[in-house]
Amino acid sequence: MTMRFRRLSAVLLAFAFAGSLQAQVPSSAAQAGARLEPTTQSAAARTAYFDAVFEQQNATPERALARAKAAVAADPSFALARAYEAFLSSAAADARDRAISAVLAEMGPVSVPEMLLILQLREAAAGRTQNSTELLRMATELLPGDVNLAYQYLRSEEHTS
Repeated sequence: MTMRFRRLSAVLLAFAFAGSLQAQVPSSAAQAGARLEPTTQSAAARTAYFDAVFEQQNATPERALARAKAAVAADPSFALARAYEAFLSSAAADARDRAISAVLAEMGPVSVPEMLLILQLREAAAGRTQNSTELLRMATELLPGDVNLAYQYLRSEEHTS
């Protein structure tokens, strides 16, 4: 019951974030080119993270996991990279869910799109496809210029339609 409550509360938190974003959303002209800016001071970690996303999108999961591990090695506090590494691991779904939940519990401040993506990874790892797709949709609306998010969202839509 406790784990189920935590999952539900995290998803509700994400929806609350999305609902309160109207004041934070920039004008549509500024928003059109908006892309994810991960919360890390390490250029190497940022590059390795985006390389991991690229490798995953190109169906090379071993390379994606290696790049995610490199991102975490470059910046162990990079929450999005830690969540992505857990998501890409070969562990069972419940173990990946717990690992990403641990990232959520331990992480420092991140942007709203990053929070949505970390929650999305957890939902996807646990097989909660509809929740995962909805979280991706919210992130895509916040960052309409991010081609990686658009690609992930379109792929997730294919699996939920």
